[in-house]
Amino acid sequence: MFLDKPLNLAIDSLVSTYDLNIVYQDQIINNITIDAICKDCNGDEAIKSLLNNTSLEWKKNKYQYIIINNKINKTIAGYIIDAKSGEYIPHANIYVKNSYLGTMSDEYGFFNISGNIDKADTLIISYIGYHPLKIVHNENDYANYYEIMPKILGSETINIFGEKIEFLQGSSNHGELAFSPRHIANLPNIGESDVFRSLQLLPGIQMGNSGFAGLFVRGGTPDQNRIILDGMTVYQVDHFFGFFSSINSNIVKDVQIYKNSFPAKLGGAISSIIDITGKSGSTKKQKLDLFTNMLSAGFTYQKPLSKRGSLILSARRSFTDQYQTKLYNKIHNFLISGSGLNIGSELPSDSLSYTSQYLPNFYFYDINGKFTYLPTEKDVISISFYEGRDYLGEEKTFKFSLDTVGVDQVKTNEKTRWGNNGFSGRWLHRWSEKLSTQLFLSDIKYLSNHLLNSYWSLDTTITPVYLSKDKNQIIDQTTRINITYNTGKNHLIEMGFARTIYKTDYSLDLGDSIIFINETINGSLIEGYVQDKWIVSPNMKLLLGLRSEKFSKGNTIFIDPRFSGSYHLSDRFSLKVSASRSHQFLNRFSNDFITNGSKFVWLIPNKHMKPMSSIQKNFGFEYDSPEIFFVFDLYNKNVTNISDFSQFVFPIDVYSESSNNLTFQGEGKSNGYELFFHKKKGKLKGWASYNYGTIKYKFPDLNGGEIFLADHDRTHELKSAIISSIGNWTLTITGLISSGRVFTPNDNLMIRENENANYTLEAEPGKRNSKRLPVVQRLDLSLNRSMYLMEKNLDIGISIFNVLNRTNISHRSYNLSVDPFIPTDVVMLGFTPTISIQLGL
Repeated sequence: MFLDKPLNLAIDSLVSTYDLNIVYQDQIINNITIDAICKDCNGDEAIKSLLNNTSLEWKKNKYQYIIINNKINKTIAGYIIDAKSGEYIPHANIYVKNSYLGTMSDEYGFFNISGNIDKADTLIISYIGYHPLKIVHNENDYANYYEIMPKILGSETINIFGEKIEFLQGSSNHGELAFSPRHIANLPNIGESDVFRSLQLLPGIQMGNSGFAGLFVRGGTPDQNRIILDGMTVYQVDHFFGFFSSINSNIVKDVQIYKNSFPAKLGGAISSIIDITGKSGSTKKQKLDLFTNMLSAGFTYQKPLSKRGSLILSARRSFTDQYQTKLYNKIHNFLISGSGLNIGSELPSDSLSYTSQYLPNFYFYDINGKFTYLPTEKDVISISFYEGRDYLGEEKTFKFSLDTVGVDQVKTNEKTRWGNNGFSGRWLHRWSEKLSTQLFLSDIKYLSNHLLNSYWSLDTTITPVYLSKDKNQIIDQTTRINITYNTGKNHLIEMGFARTIYKTDYSLDLGDSIIFINETINGSLIEGYVQDKWIVSPNMKLLLGLRSEKFSKGNTIFIDPRFSGSYHLSDRFSLKVSASRSHQFLNRFSNDFITNGSKFVWLIPNKHMKPMSSIQKNFGFEYDSPEIFFVFDLYNKNVTNISDFSQFVFPIDVYSESSNNLTFQGEGKSNGYELFFHKKKGKLKGWASYNYGTIKYKFPDLNGGEIFLADHDRTHELKSAIISSIGNWTLTITGLISSGRVFTPNDNLMIRENENANYTLEAEPGKRNSKRLPVVQRLDLSLNRSMYLMEKNLDIGISIFNVLNRTNISHRSYNLSVDPFIPTDVVMLGFTPTISIQLGL
């Protein structure tokens, strides 16, 4: 009897025990395990039993048994779909059992595997949150449909239990993680189920930065990431001044996180790439979900289209302009308490006697839509739409006594709108089982408008004091073609070409007629890439790539090599190594002078601003079994041409010849390691990660030219997520222990007046960020239940942020309007409970 026994050892046992003469080639039985039971068997029966569930055959020449492989080179292809909804599943893992043949489905759920495959071979298909499918492929090898069943189904008798919930899995590519937001509502949140806040629980992505949803990945900053939604670059990635991500979790099907060494087909960022695939909608039945929480409400609608397509539409809007909950007031107070936004501020004087009134009016909304249609078995057409907007209206009134300033009151009205929208279209055509092409078109626009109007009144006379209007816009129009060719000989070749046209506008009008700034700057980026996924041997896989980019504002052609490799020491242990170079051509301008509306303005580089560049090198070790997943990763990242805009008042000053000396460019270095432990099964499951890393900058014109820690440096970060069940409720507990943020002590700070008569706060040479705030500690929890009520699915969620009500300091802000200036510790949110409800109709 042999149970889960390597075939070569089982054969050796037969040879030694029964003195059989068995001949075979080592390579055809390597990595094959068998289960075989045969009592009182003769030689023929024993050999037959060993090879029964394999693709191997045997023949007998007198007293000699010869094991042979009669596989032929062929291709298996098809679509992976959700058995419940009929939705196509991207990035599912597919492999042939007892072989090294495997692949991953594309964004439309399609895959193909070519190699020596026998009709008796078993195909295994798996994806996060679904039961693995094991099936013997049939003779109709092309365009099959493989349905996989979700592990959790809502019904009268089936409830969601913690042991069935899955969120993430590793990848054969180094530094890549797959994250499924299917059960994201089970994670603790602050009012909204948030994709980015959930990603902060993963290794290498900081969780302790100011309580915001921005992603700080392995020493990078949020503006050094590229967020992709159905192929579209998202420029405004947050709502509520960065407190929530702008991606509605209800429309997200899959998230691929590339923390380092991106594949050659992806570029445009030096820190990380977050590739989000939106849901395509149910192809089996019409569905409407309604949801609400303490900040917003919305719906998701799905409709099949003639069994060959689907439509999905989702929208949400905050009701904070109509009704302010305690949660909204908490978040608003945190934002105005010194985060640099300066919304709702008082007059910069302590000598005036006045009363003030502040009336904010804030809301956000986003809309997502996607149309998918398969006109033939070999064609897929999809159109995606996204729009997200924030609005902030502020009315400030300061009332004075007449003997103070000579007027009754001063009023200021401000209106700010910012956000982005985009369309994308794809046409995927499969010319054969090995060759496919994809044409992609997109049109994306980011827009920020700000209006400031102030006046004073005396009796019934109103006198205008100040009027300003500013506008920033970036238009991104991309055309791209991708070609994929599966050689059938352990190589998957991908190549592509793209052209992106950028148009940026920045204008500032003062008063009714003075046009202070009105600039339009255009540019284009041409890209090309080629990459090869090469299965060198059953134990070794390589991803080799080369990317080329040329920006119209310069004559340089940038060449970015990409490499990633993995070597399996056994079926569970593997070594991984990767290296890459990347360039980023867009800069995001930000400083504390932009005090209203969006703090960020996107700029394209000119001859004085070189593109940012990074070189990343990584080495790791993995252990992966059905029960646990463990990773140890070393990383090193060197970044050049980081731009510092702290000396500018207006973004357009960057392009002024007289201001070029105020653009500081420097370099950075990020080093560290990650430990990640993931318990996959059992009633108590979850993960824990520890990150040690330093982020150091060097600017010739800052800090006396000496190296200093970056503002977002947090050397140590330990975080965990534990998932279990209490009765019919799913309990999730997340914890965080993190180094505090760095800061510059007061006695090492000085106020400097720049050439535009504006003030900046600067550190004495060698003293920048020389101290650190206290350690951040936080415990969050959530309780969630899914039930079947009156033939409807009902999901209820209760979440508590900062259960222990710890006083954690986000960062330190400074009031420069008084002398000496006053520092203030900005405290993160304390104990904050929230509730959410979703009803499926």
